[in-house]
Amino acid sequence: MRTPVIFDICEKDVPLPTADLVVAADVMYETKTGEALAHRTVEALRRGSRVVIGCSPGRPGRPAFVEEMKVLEPGLKTEFVEAVGTTRSRVPSDPKTSDPGKQKPVSVLILDLDPQSSLP
Repeated sequence: MRTPVIFDICEKDVPLPTADLVVAADVMYETKTGEALAHRTVEALRRGSRVVIGCSPGRPGRPAFVEEMKVLEPGLKTEFVEAVGTTRSRVPSDPKTSDPGKQKPVSVLILDLDPQSSLP
């Protein structure tokens, strides 16, 4: 088992650690992070890592990620698939309540890239 590593995806001078699986979630709040994630995705795929990315719909970094991927790896499919589920949240004013909260729908966009089937 490998130890998880957390680092700044925008710092290009620091190489990705060796990994079988690279997971990125909730990072495409800005164009800058979308572009940086594209570079890290290609780096990981070229090293033989599977890459799984989760992104909330409407984040401004996702279009930047897709456009940067077109430049870095033309022809690579970067179509996110919508996964719909539910979440529960408690009322913030009463965190000690045993009520699990109301169920709310949640949508997440998922991109799953396998290095053997993704790269030419």
